[in-house]
Amino acid sequence: MIALDDTGVLRVVIAEDNYLVREGLRRLLEDSGEIDVIASVGNGVELLDAVRRLGPDAVLTDIRMPPGHLVHALREVRAGGSVIDPQIVDTLVRRRSAAGAASPLAALSPRELEVLREMAAGKTNAGIEQALFLSSSTVEKHVNAIFTKLRLPESGVHRRVAAVLAFLQSSSA
Repeated sequence: MIALDDTGVLRVVIAEDNYLVREGLRRLLEDSGEIDVIASVGNGVELLDAVRRLGPDAVLTDIRMPPGHLVHALREVRAGGSVIDPQIVDTLVRRRSAAGAASPLAALSPRELEVLREMAAGKTNAGIEQALFLSSSTVEKHVNAIFTKLRLPESGVHRRVAAVLAFLQSSSA
């Protein structure tokens, strides 16, 4: 959970090498009234300096996010969640498919892979239900099957996070 200042405003540093994109993001975020862009930088050296000096609540860096989801994504991160660009997830799924049986995900059914892809995109079970037009019990069944097939222990690391990490690691190989 990100600690906010007394006003509830999220203090953000933007790092983007394209000036127009960087300034567009800055204006979009600041216009929300929920975000204070405390620095807007164009390279990694400037980013590290800004983070060291200013101690932001979050950093938004060189990632593609549709404008309608910029503030939503930051709210998700502030609440302890994560957001991954769906095109990145699709690319990773395609790589995973090309990797074949060597992947630990090879045991998953096509529907279980779809559910895991939605999990990797940061969706809750309710979000997965809506995205894939499934009932809550069906999503829960698929999620439990994913955990079982990936041999994720019930204790220790959060199983949902571990499943997404297995998905991302397998997909990048």
